[in-house]
Amino acid sequence: MEKTAYTLIRSQRKTLSLLIRSDGALIARAPLYMPIKEIEAFIEKKKEWIDAKQYEAKLHSQKYKKITAEPGAMLPYLGRMRKIIKCETDKVYLKGTELFISSSAGADDLIKWLKESALALFKKRTDAFAEIMNTNYASVKISNAKTRWGSCSGSNSINFSWRLVMCPPEIIDYVVVHELAHTIHKNHSREFWNEVGAFIPDYKIRRKQLKEYSGLMDII
Repeated sequence: MEKTAYTLIRSQRKTLSLLIRSDGALIARAPLYMPIKEIEAFIEKKKEWIDAKQYEAKLHSQKYKKITAEPGAMLPYLGRMRKIIKCETDKVYLKGTELFISSSAGADDLIKWLKESALALFKKRTDAFAEIMNTNYASVKISNAKTRWGSCSGSNSINFSWRLVMCPPEIIDYVVVHELAHTIHKNHSREFWNEVGAFIPDYKIRRKQLKEYSGLMDII
């Protein structure tokens, strides 16, 4: 497994701390004589947090940059930045943090793939949570919305902005549960939020995090 890159700064301190700079670089501040193995074990333990924070940093740094299909361009997908690799292929496929597309593919092909991936994922997560929440919905569709992540009609038809697929899975699940809760409560009453909280206990945190990803609405 490839080690996480970081810059080590030692000083006369008693504890180890990690910092993600605005450019996404990881800084480890450690006591003078703390063993490297201990530092790297701590970094590995915090890898999920590091990945999330580095993703946020990279996202904010290119908030106003439009996504392109140029080789080496970065595309946010499921909470991580994916590097676009052009090659001789007749389909779009993901391998780790690299997204492989045809040499002749353009931005429209990427958007088509994102929409197809979004619909499949949203349908799967909505089915899973509908069963857990013991509720039903009429349909799941994707929209081109740039001002709202999801909506639920009076007839329980649920729509998700396909751009939501660029957010982390836990954020997607929050939006799914939010919209499914509207099949039970057609408002944002206390009962509604109690319903959401029953399945997403930290929904207030995820709701706040969702606002931080609003820049995704503008990059495509």
